[in-house]
Amino acid sequence: MSKIEREAVIDFAKYADQRVRVRFQGGREVEGMLKGFDKLENLVLDDCIEFLRGKQNHNAVC
Repeated sequence: MSKIEREAVIDFAKYADQRVRVRFQGGREVEGMLKGFDKLENLVLDDCIEFLRGKQNHNAVC
């Protein structure tokens, strides 16, 4: 059985130690300082805030 290597869509290394805003599947959005990542595209964000979307306020910050 051969392993298929997947190339990352984004070069996370060039965003290290910078503030990034990430939108996940399902619509959840967070913003924080990118401190780390792995080959599976798991991210480590520091000083993070989450943006919640409701019916009345589309950009509420939590």
